[in-house]
Amino acid sequence: MIKPIFSSNTTNKKIVFAFIIPIFFVLSGVQFNASGITPRRSDDTLTIGHSSEKFFLNIIEGRITLVAKESPLGPILEEIGKRSGVKIILSPAIRSNRVTLDWKAIPLEDGIKKLAGSTGLVYKKDENGAIYLSEVHVLPSSPEGPGKVDHEGIEPKIALASIKPVEGSSPQDEQGTTSLEKKISGAEDKNGRIVMNEMVIRFNRELSEEEINKFLIDSNISIKKYIAALNYHILSLPEGMTYYDALAYFKSKKMLYQAEPNYIIPIKAIPDDPSFPLQWGLNNSVGPSVNGADIDAPEAWDFSDGGRGVVIAVIDTGVDYTHEDLADNIWQNPYEIPSNNIDDDGNGYIDDVMGWDFVDRLSGNPDEDYEGQDNDPLDRHGHGTHVAGIIAAVANNGKGVAGVAYNSRIMAVRAAYMDQSGEGILESADAAQAILYAAENGADIINISWGDYVESAIIRDAIAFASSRGIIISASAGNDSTGSRIYPAALDNPAIIAVSATDRHNNRATFSNYGNWIHVSAPGKDIYSTKPGNTYGYLSGTSMATPHVSGLAALIISATPGISPLEVKARIMNSVDVMGSLEGKNISSGRINAYAALMPGASGPCIFSVSPYRVQEGEAITISGYGFGENQHEGFVSITGYMPLNIISWGNGHIVCQAPRGEHTGWLSVTTRGGTTKGILVDSVINQYDETLSTNRFINGGIRQNWHGDDQSWSYTLPFAFPFFGHEYKELFISSNGFIDFASTTPSYLKSEEMLSGRVMISPFWDDLVIDPVEHPEHDIYIHMPSNDSICFRWSAKSYYTDSDINVEVTLHRDGRIEFNYGEGNSATSPVIGISAGDSKNYLLSTLNRKSLLSCVDTVIFIPGDRKFPLFLKKGWNLVSVPVRPNDSLVPIVLGDAYNSIETIWGYFYNAWQIHIAGMFPESDFLTMKDNYGYWVNSGENALRIRISGELAQGAISLSKGWNLTGYKSFEIKPVSDAISSIAGKVQSIWTYKNGKWYVYDPLHPEFSDLVFMEPGLGYWINTKESCEWAQ
Repeated sequence: MIKPIFSSNTTNKKIVFAFIIPIFFVLSGVQFNASGITPRRSDDTLTIGHSSEKFFLNIIEGRITLVAKESPLGPILEEIGKRSGVKIILSPAIRSNRVTLDWKAIPLEDGIKKLAGSTGLVYKKDENGAIYLSEVHVLPSSPEGPGKVDHEGIEPKIALASIKPVEGSSPQDEQGTTSLEKKISGAEDKNGRIVMNEMVIRFNRELSEEEINKFLIDSNISIKKYIAALNYHILSLPEGMTYYDALAYFKSKKMLYQAEPNYIIPIKAIPDDPSFPLQWGLNNSVGPSVNGADIDAPEAWDFSDGGRGVVIAVIDTGVDYTHEDLADNIWQNPYEIPSNNIDDDGNGYIDDVMGWDFVDRLSGNPDEDYEGQDNDPLDRHGHGTHVAGIIAAVANNGKGVAGVAYNSRIMAVRAAYMDQSGEGILESADAAQAILYAAENGADIINISWGDYVESAIIRDAIAFASSRGIIISASAGNDSTGSRIYPAALDNPAIIAVSATDRHNNRATFSNYGNWIHVSAPGKDIYSTKPGNTYGYLSGTSMATPHVSGLAALIISATPGISPLEVKARIMNSVDVMGSLEGKNISSGRINAYAALMPGASGPCIFSVSPYRVQEGEAITISGYGFGENQHEGFVSITGYMPLNIISWGNGHIVCQAPRGEHTGWLSVTTRGGTTKGILVDSVINQYDETLSTNRFINGGIRQNWHGDDQSWSYTLPFAFPFFGHEYKELFISSNGFIDFASTTPSYLKSEEMLSGRVMISPFWDDLVIDPVEHPEHDIYIHMPSNDSICFRWSAKSYYTDSDINVEVTLHRDGRIEFNYGEGNSATSPVIGISAGDSKNYLLSTLNRKSLLSCVDTVIFIPGDRKFPLFLKKGWNLVSVPVRPNDSLVPIVLGDAYNSIETIWGYFYNAWQIHIAGMFPESDFLTMKDNYGYWVNSGENALRIRISGELAQGAISLSKGWNLTGYKSFEIKPVSDAISSIAGKVQSIWTYKNGKWYVYDPLHPEFSDLVFMEPGLGYWINTKESCEWAQ
């Protein structure tokens, strides 16, 4: 996140500084004054509304002006609540999080969302029918949540997304099936992912309800449904108007705040009847299964059976609530009187005794209930009933099967139905309403056995609403045997547990998706469970793995009353059976173990996610999880084979640290007073390109090539040799699917980050595209040369699945620069965007990778260049050095934008202290930063990032007898004894200051030293017996 720059102004002021020198080192006890300068306060540039909390707040006509600098989040939100009338329910865990920002008259709701991070928002109507924000629930969130605030101006984001099928596999088919088998015949099937005559929208918030209604009436558009809790309208469009027509029309009339299609999820799982023991996933004591491939459910049942007070909502094709093995465990609304045609509990649903059916379509299977929402969530497809049985089928009744949490209750919430072909269909708008219903009617857990490769805004917001009420969400990871992310499982929400599948042989199921975004695995191959009509059968898929996790969450909640959702998730992840086949395939590298999750050893800190897993050397890594502690104390972050990492910030739910220098692969873990987490595999790499963003440069020109079709590739000879990852290319292949390849003619529509890393390619928009000039005469590949030293390729196409217009360019420059330009359209997709040399160490994903809305966004520029050295400064004193010789050594140039947040810099040259005062550049004692020295830098901001360009300096460092404040000229981490081998015997001691703590190396007693490695970027106090030359 970018923080505002507060200019330094030290004219006629005095600096109070700590005199820092290692005389068995007490830093803060002695202070000295420079002549005539007074202390500079951190809030000099702010108007203080509340002097004790350091922030200024003003709310006028629904807009908020807020200036804060390192101010506690709790008092800010409380004051906003008081002044705005919005009820803000704030978790104590985030009250002390601090924010720095400068907002001028932004919309109130935008401000609350940015401050609160993961929120649940409740909207109501006043007596005049006007919509207003009534209530906000704020819980501890992911790294982008409370305490990390975007300080840029807030612009409305229109997120367009879709839901892609999560398919199952036959129990007999070890290869599984894939929902990406593409060839679908007929326009109706191809466009079946979108309800083309509907639109999911949030209107421009400046509009009144009267203005909205008049616009809709004049446009012959009707409101199908209004979801008040999220402030979404589901619109029915007039005949002949598609979603894309409406989108352009609404934009032209300035009616939009946010919009997306109403997307469709095919819910599929293929039944069979293999001669296997029926429930191997719970207990595989007999049959062809590998011993221990189950989740140890019988052992867990000695401690918990789920309990009647735990409710699991199954949002699916419904549930056969009359089934002999489910009826006794079906949740019934205790506040509703059956069949009196009255909404007794006032929840907006009449006679919802057994749950609710949100399906409302004009057509469907004749054997299906598809027309009109009602109070009958009965399953006629089978998928939802099968899921429900895995979770909570009744046990010890002499019938059928047993659920994981066989004493808990199932809330039947129907959002999917059977289409005319017999497949299960779920629409995103219906799914969002179903999630809200579960959240508002007492569910503790929500089971989501569906998902897509594109993020849906309405589903994301509904899940945020549910998680703000303390609900756990188990979500399936998909069945395409790919590392690509499925949503909502991959949403950045700590309440979600993403689940992949294993088989009876203790392996990852061949169909199951995988990746470091998935939390755990569970049995999902050949799972025997309930089917409608008092029958039973087998299904396979991550749809079947997910309810195992939902059932386990119910066991934990029942056994541990009052446990928090994040602690439930931590227990599930901490207690997995680690499996070699899952190493690197999910975050925990394991399959759930119900018995272990109920044992005391499952408590303790846990890592939920690491971002990024593949990080450029020295850059920031954000760790999200549970139980780290609000303060670091003796805690640390380590990677196997490497010294403890530099900590940038530390909180109970997230830690930001600095990646290793150089190329390094290892298992990252967090150690706290409560224990050490499981390790997460991370990769530190040296990138050969830097990515930057610039104002949109879309050209929209070129000569059409008459290259048309689906999944095609064409060869092209460049007018100049193009340098790319150390090689030069003259020939390339252009795919109709939005990428250029220098080695392969395969135009693959199947895309993933993993596949990108294995190809020599440039990918401005890798997705399944079609170039069809029959329906769209402008569609083609266009080529032209904007200059003698550049060539531009443009795709004019459409998305195969959603018909969204695609207008994308890539420009190659003779000097190796690469530009990605985006015109209008490019929505409702999930493209892979990046560049790759064809190996796992040399590829770079763009910051725009997988974004669902890329209409006229900033141009992406990849620039080949020198290796840059990153430094991070914490607020307060930092002991640093510059290991490279800067291209320009002037202090403001070396520190860049961070210079404006620096208080003072101290150096120790020729046995004398010298000072550089930010804002008094010409008058300071020294004006440059050199690679031979160490520096004390006093920063007024936290987590300042500096990237220094330059070459690694050659030659030795001259050390005087006595104390030397010096640098370390190397990119390598070395044991101290190796690093100082050239001056061994001349060193009396070495000290450094890192993460607020001193570390010392004593060459006479290295076994008692806590300074083990020397690393670039740190400064060192070295005490020598005599003058010497330190060769490194």
